[in-house]
Amino acid sequence: RAAVGAACGESARSRVRSGRAAVMALGVSPVVVEPKKTVLNDSETNKGKMYRVYIINDPFNTREHVLSVLMRVVDGLTFSRAYDAMMTAHTTGQGLVTVTVQETAEHYVAQIMENGVISTCVPED
Repeated sequence: RAAVGAACGESARSRVRSGRAAVMALGVSPVVVEPKKTVLNDSETNKGKMYRVYIINDPFNTREHVLSVLMRVVDGLTFSRAYDAMMTAHTTGQGLVTVTVQETAEHYVAQIMENGVISTCVPED
């Protein structure tokens, strides 16, 4: 169609003007409707079972290293929550990092383990 208009000597700008004029002649104003965007969290996107991600205390990693790994790997984890998980693991042997869907939990465990911190996930009751 652009080739036909161009061949007839009509520019793209004049085609746009004529399109607007046609809309105005009909008495209709052009309306652009954008689809509503919905943000879903993990529990809303997958109604499956939720999993708890834990870190396990070990005598090898420093507290600073564990904090660094948790903050880098787990999306949206605050320093305070990472610190609580690390200290709970240090004092009781294991610390809860987050609760999420299975796929995300397994991804976090793999990433945490790759950084030398012992981690596991278990289904939530």
